[in-house]
Amino acid sequence: MQDSNNNQTIIIKNQEDEKRHFTWGDYIKQLNHFKYWILGITLLCVIAGYLFVAFYFSPKRETYVADVTLHMPLLVTKDDEGVTQSITYLNGSAYSMYDIINVNNITKTVEETLDENGERKYSSLDATSIIEDNAITIALQASQTDSTVVSDPANCSYRLTLLASSFPNISIARSFVNDLLENTIESAISLVPSNHISNIISNVDCLTSTNLNNEVDTLAEQYNLISDCYDELMSSFQGAQYILDGKDLTTIYNEFINTFQSESGYESIFEDLELQLDSNAYFRYENTEEGINDAITQCHTLANQYANKLTSDYRMLQFYEDRRDSITGLIKPSADDKETSSTEESLLEMILECNQKILGLQLEMNDLRTSIKALGFNIVESETNNNYIATAEPYEITSAIKMLEAGDTPGTLQYLNDELSYLKQDGTVLEKPAWGDDCQEFITKVNDYIPLLSSALTTANTIYHNLYKNNLNSIVYNNSSILVSNGRISGAWGAILGLVLGFLASSLIFAGVGYSKDKKKEESAAAVEGVKLNQTLTIQEAEQTDSSTDANDLSVSSEEHHEKGSEDEQSK
Repeated sequence: MQDSNNNQTIIIKNQEDEKRHFTWGDYIKQLNHFKYWILGITLLCVIAGYLFVAFYFSPKRETYVADVTLHMPLLVTKDDEGVTQSITYLNGSAYSMYDIINVNNITKTVEETLDENGERKYSSLDATSIIEDNAITIALQASQTDSTVVSDPANCSYRLTLLASSFPNISIARSFVNDLLENTIESAISLVPSNHISNIISNVDCLTSTNLNNEVDTLAEQYNLISDCYDELMSSFQGAQYILDGKDLTTIYNEFINTFQSESGYESIFEDLELQLDSNAYFRYENTEEGINDAITQCHTLANQYANKLTSDYRMLQFYEDRRDSITGLIKPSADDKETSSTEESLLEMILECNQKILGLQLEMNDLRTSIKALGFNIVESETNNNYIATAEPYEITSAIKMLEAGDTPGTLQYLNDELSYLKQDGTVLEKPAWGDDCQEFITKVNDYIPLLSSALTTANTIYHNLYKNNLNSIVYNNSSILVSNGRISGAWGAILGLVLGFLASSLIFAGVGYSKDKKKEESAAAVEGVKLNQTLTIQEAEQTDSSTDANDLSVSSEEHHEKGSEDEQSK
């Protein structure tokens, strides 16, 4: 403010200019002032952080991990391309890795596992809590790509993860995991059947049928089942140390192959028997007139059925041949550079389908002709007015009496497929054949293989059961200690966190409080100073006002005196 009379200027400072901000110097000042409080609170935070992490957060987060490869009796079914279709236990029930941690297995392990004193080994565990808290989980290792179906269960590695908080300590958890897996293997072993291969040769009706084809087919099927079983065992257990009656698995397998080795270079003797049946008609029947008549009746019935089927197949064959020819006539020759039209492609596909049908019918008709001849009948095929008919006509020796007279071996019957050179056209016998001798020799050979197959069946079942029960059943841990702790955080990290947070929080709080107090004091002092300043200014203003008044009065008096002097001079 400037006075016009004496040019004196008075400057009053703005309060906003006097406001200052919080600085590092203020912060350090407050730290020094409240150092004991800050140290105390920081120490409490360090202790609290350590206790929280060590006894609450870390146990909640900590897990025990077991990486394990489990070997147990399982069967894998694959398609032709080697892709796994299913995995089952040996009794045929489906396998899943989740069977390891299912409710029954966990409950059984907790409640039924006993220690060396016969007491409950895991009385400190609660199966219900483990299950409800999902305290045990399982997953395939990273090398496995599918969580439900694996390519090779014998080499499949699993990762078991346990919540540490569900177990008193890691030692109990280790023992529990091992017993859990042992129970899994025992359950799988209990499903190994004592008789893996069905005893189909025990079907007496089949082995006493009139048609010996059924009997040979049954023996061949039983042999194939035993052979497949040995192939499986040799593939899985060739290196296993298994001894039965002083013989290892390879020796037993070779003896089985040699016992049923083919005399003609085929896979087994049963293929030789099947070939003999293809060339001859052998039948078993009761050595009575009624029994012979029954055998002959069955031959007639089968031969007529085959002849009727042959007639039907021939007519279908003609149908497809005519259809193929008519379709072929619809296709017109085209230039080499002309692409095949969609219509022509469709016609070509229809022709291909007809050819496939024709080929199938031709093969089936050949089989029917062979079967009719094997039954001892001639095939008469006639065609009148495009009407094809096939009939089966028996040889001249067909009556029961003649068969009894002709048969040298009781209880056997033999029809011959080849030319009957010992028969004249008029039916008289030039040389009496040995009817039935070959048939009886065949039946004797077949009967000799029945007990041999029964013995091989028992041996194969015993080996199968024992190998799957006692071999390749083990637990392989990737870690020698079974379990390793994972996810645990040291209490030191909690102490460090408490130190940092406690110091920062307490120092900032106390620095803020101290700074606030100091600021209030400064503001109070400034206010008092302002009052004093105002009072001083008021006094100065008053004095200036008085001085100004006196000066004004003096100026007026001087002017009046000057004016009066002028008037006096004028009057003179």
